[in-house]
Amino acid sequence: MIIPSHSENDSKSWYSFSGLSSVLNEIALVEKPAILDLGAMAPSFFSLLCAQKCLLYSEGLSDVFHSNPDISFDELDQFIDRHLLHYEQHCKFDAIFSWDLLNYIPLASIEKLLDKILPHCKPNTLLHMIKYTGSRIPKAPCQFIIEDAQHFCTDTALVERKIPVHSTYQLLKTMSKFVILNDLKSQSMKKHFIEHMLCFTPNSNVRKRFTANDDKDSGLALVSQGVSHRSPGIQALCHHLRTLQHPNILDLGYKESKNVELFSTLCKHVYVEELYSSLMNWKKVHGSDADGSFSENVLNFESSTRFDAIILWDLLNYVSPEQVDMLVRRLARYCHEGTRIFVIVYSFDDIPVKPQRFILQSDQQMTIIPANTAPRTLAYRTMAQLFRQLSGFKPDGAYWLQQGMQSGVGEYLLSYHSRL
Repeated sequence: MIIPSHSENDSKSWYSFSGLSSVLNEIALVEKPAILDLGAMAPSFFSLLCAQKCLLYSEGLSDVFHSNPDISFDELDQFIDRHLLHYEQHCKFDAIFSWDLLNYIPLASIEKLLDKILPHCKPNTLLHMIKYTGSRIPKAPCQFIIEDAQHFCTDTALVERKIPVHSTYQLLKTMSKFVILNDLKSQSMKKHFIEHMLCFTPNSNVRKRFTANDDKDSGLALVSQGVSHRSPGIQALCHHLRTLQHPNILDLGYKESKNVELFSTLCKHVYVEELYSSLMNWKKVHGSDADGSFSENVLNFESSTRFDAIILWDLLNYVSPEQVDMLVRRLARYCHEGTRIFVIVYSFDDIPVKPQRFILQSDQQMTIIPANTAPRTLAYRTMAQLFRQLSGFKPDGAYWLQQGMQSGVGEYLLSYHSRL
């Protein structure tokens, strides 16, 4: 329910900010989360965070661009050095909102800004940003306001960029301590932008999301309840990733910090999108009509994005044939020759009622969190039928889960070939 706005007289266009909603949902689970707002905190956003009993820190960096639109990069660096983030060392943030600020800051200044932010990040601190993709953008950063329980933003006069657009690769190279959790594109006839939700991942053996309900969210408590076994499919996939230079990976399961930690040691960029949750939310809105469709915002990355590996886990057991077809078409956009996908398939009649949580302990050992089982709601598809549906993907390997798992659970690696 967010509006970038400059004045009450501006005309308004409507947008949805899914990434921002995800961050707000995350911090709603935390008792007294600490929030850093780098922009000009709007009164309505301030009220929302106060209602959640947040500890608020506001820097107002966007005001600098409004008061001095022609500020030089040297002056900007001096302002960052002298005036920003002078907090005690023990002050740590659970979430950071940069809004559209980074569109107005060169990479060197972003790096300087990060040098002051990183000491105040804790493992799994979330960072939300909005990146304009066009050559013309608002003259100065917008103020984002909550109004009427709707997401919309004000149309303002657009000007040519002062600095070139930062590619996602450039941003992540500069922000090397962060990994992307999702990449959500929103667009209309007049304005194009991408939301990024990132997660701070320092070199640490212990990574907890927040200070409240941490064990449940990070899977640490669940591991003790889970079934541990060896995963030859994951082992083979990790071996393949080690042969590549700076690979990218997309994880379509739950956001498990231990999985992100492991994949971060193997990959340049780690993307996580909880696809099953998105499908369930879509179904709540559209009912039975959703069985053969996806939201336009699902699996919608920058067109230049290419993944070297995609982890589906056991998702294919819970989507209709029509959704499998759509899933394949969406994923093919971001595949290159040889992109690997990893799937787990159940061949028995009673299966977990929803996709399970898979928590990686190493590149060959995983813990599965037990779930209640029930008869299938979708007809069983043989592997031959499933492989025919996965058009463009050729089986590379089949494995049976070992140690603690019953028969009827198979792991499969497939590789993408555009001419199949």
